[in-house]
Amino acid sequence: MPLLHVYDDRCLQCRWRRDSSEGCGGDRGREDENNCMIDFNSKLGRLAKKHIKSEYFIWLTTVDSTGTPQPRPVWFVWEDDSFLMYSQAKAHKLKHIQRNPQVALHFNTEDDLGEERIIIFSGEAKIDEHCPPAEKNRAYMKKYKSGIARLGATPEQFGNEYSVAVRITPTKLRG
Repeated sequence: MPLLHVYDDRCLQCRWRRDSSEGCGGDRGREDENNCMIDFNSKLGRLAKKHIKSEYFIWLTTVDSTGTPQPRPVWFVWEDDSFLMYSQAKAHKLKHIQRNPQVALHFNTEDDLGEERIIIFSGEAKIDEHCPPAEKNRAYMKKYKSGIARLGATPEQFGNEYSVAVRITPTKLRG
């Protein structure tokens, strides 16, 4: 179930052809907050992909029960067209996600020229019960093993503490 357009000739998921008057999902020109496709071949998309590959953390924003946004930095890996992070089982962010799975993720970093660049993803977060634990996720361990050691923990201790896998599927990109 790919969620990302490559905008070559067609969208396989929506069966949209570039030269079709119907457009993707029947309305190509519509600006929709719930648009299900992200174009990683656009200028912003290429920049976002670069940050996904190079950034150590991303800011996750959930909404608490009073409607107040709650941003926090999280460790992540990009896997299966989604962001994957691990959480403590009793973390407030999990309660927020269960109440309202719509979240935002953003990078707020300098680009190659030293200019601030904000990249924001909107998406839906879900607990992924089929995901291996953090210590068994090769990509996650490759990226964060030294960070885990700096916390004074072993990968197994980290996996026991951060035992809930959360997968965030992006639906919109802006910057």
